[in-house]
Order: sequence, then C-alpha cells, then structure tokens
Amino acid sequence: MIATAPANESTRISVLRGYEILDTEPETAFDDLTHLASQIRQTPFALISLVDTDRQWFKLQGGTVGYGNASGRLVLRRGDS
Repeated sequence: MIATAPANESTRISVLRGYEILDTEPETAFDDLTHLASQIRQTPFALISLVDTDRQWFKLQGGTVGYGNASGRLVLRRGDS
C-alpha cells in the first residue's frame, strides 16, 4: 500500500531538515528518551523514527535493563529489502 503525502508535506520536510538531525551520531538526550519510553511502556526497546522524502531514519540507542542495548543507526531507503 502506498500512502499519499499530506498537504503540508513540503513544510514537514523543510522543518525536519532544518533540525539538522538526519545522519548524526547518537546523542545522550535521544538515548535517554528511548530508554524512558521503553521503561514506561515496558518494552525491550523504543525507537525515534524520522521520515525524510525517500527514507526512514532511526535515531536510537537503548533498551530496558535485562534486555541489553540496541545501539546504532538504521537507514531504510525506498527499494531496499
């Protein structure tokens, strides 16, 4: 299924790129947020996912105690399998 882009897609992309967060190294503040989210929801890990025009980029590091850490970055591009 292919989703249609919302009417404000160009604004959303512009704002996302303005944050200058894509393709950056792991950051403690985001690690803390994902760790907190995984604790609150009682899940092994949590993700912060940023969707650009042609990829979905995950900025994460962390999991709950006892599950270890999910560390690193994952980039998915259209056509990747």
